[in-house]
Amino acid sequence: PSAPRSLRSGTTRRRRGLGHPHTAAKYMTKPEPREITADQTAALPSTSGDMVRAAVDEYETRQTIEAKCAKDADKLEMLFQAVEYRETGVERVT
Repeated sequence: PSAPRSLRSGTTRRRRGLGHPHTAAKYMTKPEPREITADQTAALPSTSGDMVRAAVDEYETRQTIEAKCAKDADKLEMLFQAVEYRETGVERVT
């Protein structure tokens, strides 16, 4: 016999690409985007890496109108994705 759905939910969540259960959220840390970018661009030529790192820094500091617009667009995309999840039956969309 199959395990109860409540015991399979973690596997189902990962299979759907939803990651960790919401109860784990407070134990997870937010990665630093600049550190990630530095790691990902380390092998690039200096000029290229500098350009990418500057763009990420501009986005993260949101000191330009373009960076503010990009951040707002990202938030909208996240909201659209949450609506799509809810419409496909995901019960906990926060």
